[in-house]
Amino acid sequence: GGGDTGDGHTTGDRDGERDRADRERAERERAEAERRRAERAEREQALADAERAADDARDQHERAEAARVDAEAAFEATKAQVADLAAELEAARERERANASTARAASAAAREAAREAASAAARADRARGRLAELA
Repeated sequence: GGGDTGDGHTTGDRDGERDRADRERAERERAEAERRRAERAEREQALADAERAADDARDQHERAEAARVDAEAAFEATKAQVADLAAELEAARERERANASTARAASAAAREAAREAASAAARADRARGRLAELA
């Protein structure tokens, strides 16, 4: 039916316009739904990226913390080693002082023994001299 409606349009024209408007509205609704789906997918991707970045940062922090603990332990071990070496050095110095003192005492005793031996030799020489005079 292409009857005249009195305003210059036929009923077929109106049906066509209505169909076209319905198609355009359906297309706009489909495009809007697709845009919302794309936005939702983008938000979900951004959230997944942020969670992955947070996990990576947490892992990196844990590795850094473990490295810090290791470094502190190594530092404490080195300090203990230095303290041990310092104690060994002080003990060696003490032994050296004791040995030097013993050596000085032995040297003094040897000099005294040498003086006594020289004195005894001199007395023996005098005694031999007197014996020779008496003979």
